[in-house]
Amino acid sequence: MIKKSFKISILDYKISNLKSVKNALTYLGFENVTTFDPKEISKSDGLILPGVGSFPHGMSNIKKLNLIEPINKFIQSGRPLVGICLGMQLLFDKSFEFKDTDGLGVIAGEVRNFRTINKSCKIPHVGWNKIILNQNIKNENMQFNPFKNLNHKKDLFYFVHSFFSLPKNKNNILTETKYENINFCSSVIQKNVFATQFHLEKSGENGLEVLKNFFNYFR
Repeated sequence: MIKKSFKISILDYKISNLKSVKNALTYLGFENVTTFDPKEISKSDGLILPGVGSFPHGMSNIKKLNLIEPINKFIQSGRPLVGICLGMQLLFDKSFEFKDTDGLGVIAGEVRNFRTINKSCKIPHVGWNKIILNQNIKNENMQFNPFKNLNHKKDLFYFVHSFFSLPKNKNNILTETKYENINFCSSVIQKNVFATQFHLEKSGENGLEVLKNFFNYFR
């Protein structure tokens, strides 16, 4: 049973597809609230940074809403944060979407377009795809593996994106995915921070299982 006291805040920075994330948490039995109030965030047991849209727009809104400090304080507290799609990318140092834009700097690295590697690559990458677990990841960087109950070779997750993250530290890469002969980082982990390029909330039972696994570990 999930403890009723475990409350998850969904960060509303005026850009994201929040309803499907809220529906997923409610289905799993997690108490949740959609908010940009720092006080509400500080009282939460878990935090989700969702994302649909462009990196510059997302960071601009986060700054306007004065959310950088609340996000950093939450992470520093050791409580679990999940980033989804754009929410994953915003955790990095910088993106080159439209223009050079600084990110939250939680995870060292940058965000690039697929076409910087393959100019003829079809974008966006849309649809269901497999993940490949990083078997070499060091345990000290991963308190818990959210994919532990899944068959990594068969289970599929839903993607829609044209940009992908390039972590400086390969030990942050939890999974990779192959698209147009490009192996890209599809999820990262750094202690209590876990983020996926694919949409957990739109990936059916697989995505729900991963969300449940990660937050239940910290409850």
